[in-house]
Amino acid sequence: MSLLYATQFFSLTCSYRQNLYLLETAAENGAKRAFFSFAENLPEVPLLQEITEGEVDSLWSEMSKGDLSWLNSLYGIDFHAVETEEHGRMVWKSGMEGQTRENTSDDDCFAVETSLCFFGEGTIRFFPVSKTTSLEASLQILLGFVPLAAVPAILENINEENRTEVRIAAAENSLFSSHGPSRIKGLLPDSALPQLGRALKIRLLEPGDLSNSTLRDALGLEESNDPVPEAVYLIRDDLGLGGVFVQGDLDRMSLGLEGKSQVMTFTQDEREWNLRITPSELTTEFQTPEEEFIFAGLPRGVVFVDGSVLSLQEKEAATPMDWPPPLTPCLMNGIQLTIVSPEQIIISSNLLQQGLCWKNGIPYLKYSRSQLNLFACRGGEGDLQPDEGLITIDPYAPSDLYIQADVTAVGQGFKMSGTGRNLTILGGLHASTLDSPQNRIDIIPDERMDNSSLYWAETIRTKVPVLFTSSFKINAWREYPPVTQEVK
Repeated sequence: MSLLYATQFFSLTCSYRQNLYLLETAAENGAKRAFFSFAENLPEVPLLQEITEGEVDSLWSEMSKGDLSWLNSLYGIDFHAVETEEHGRMVWKSGMEGQTRENTSDDDCFAVETSLCFFGEGTIRFFPVSKTTSLEASLQILLGFVPLAAVPAILENINEENRTEVRIAAAENSLFSSHGPSRIKGLLPDSALPQLGRALKIRLLEPGDLSNSTLRDALGLEESNDPVPEAVYLIRDDLGLGGVFVQGDLDRMSLGLEGKSQVMTFTQDEREWNLRITPSELTTEFQTPEEEFIFAGLPRGVVFVDGSVLSLQEKEAATPMDWPPPLTPCLMNGIQLTIVSPEQIIISSNLLQQGLCWKNGIPYLKYSRSQLNLFACRGGEGDLQPDEGLITIDPYAPSDLYIQADVTAVGQGFKMSGTGRNLTILGGLHASTLDSPQNRIDIIPDERMDNSSLYWAETIRTKVPVLFTSSFKINAWREYPPVTQEVK
């Protein structure tokens, strides 16, 4: 008799375990079904698309409510829908819920981070227990005049005959696989007036707003309509420092770290200017060929060169750095710098920021608090000249080159001569034309730009409003204990 009871008990135990396994499978099926119903719609929606200012205002108004009603108009997804499916004895319900978790904005751009929960509830026929499983994810969207630094690559024209290989790495934990650059035309800015105005501390709406007399006044020169002499000028007025303005070509511009200071050296016709910025002491030293000045406060992070930068390079490190040789940082942690030229910028060395970490040979950007933007944009209309709006890699630069910056070239575009060279851009590349025969360009997106306005102040923006789905990540998979249902 005891053996019979033991057999029955074993049979019931095995049956219960089998039902629990089926219950877990059913709940898992529900969560996965909800997730794939959402994810399979994303490839049909361009990650980057042009929209109108009216659409920006409309979407932002919907997103600000906190719920997910805007998902239906944007992706064609009804997040209220709950589907029921079954297989054999298993029955599962699948659905999605969530909320807008964080909004960040400035005058021109909105960043929205949305938390999503894909849930599945599983049941088994003739078994009074249910189980719920959920998959938690996050979706990030940028809306408006988006900082180009947040977009990995926009390449309007690529010389297909050159067989250039451009690879964009998927962001860490992102469900967006590696994808090619956007080829949408008309998104890149065609004017550097905002950057020029910020450097000079004046408001410029049209190119004609800047006469010789206005420019000379901003530079602190005597009143006249004569052309500005070729030199390097640090803008200052009674309210403090502006940016740096360079009249004429620069033979060399060097960036480096010396102790607690960020140092920039400008060389023009064998004359040299040195700018030393010490954030911890809120002081700026400016040494010209004739004299030296010391100012309280820090300058604006814009260098506008009204000519070409014939060599942009790192200064030799004064002290050893804990970096893989020969890579050393040339931009201090916390410094935001935009270098602008209407003509060409030639990059001659690695350009990396302090705070960049290397783990097993892989660069991690999240610990860096700096920002470097390189912007070459043709300065006028008419026929495009050979050196207008051009960023090039020096033929004598290392064959394996690292640039931690947002690189934007509107005009002649971006060029890398030679063959068999490897360029890694830790940031973004945006160009009207890409000409780089038989070379490889790897782009590692800067995730800091997704939703932090901290890095937006000096960045170059899109010419028109856009919608950019920047990130889609899985955050957690959660299992909840089975719940006994009421038997009616």
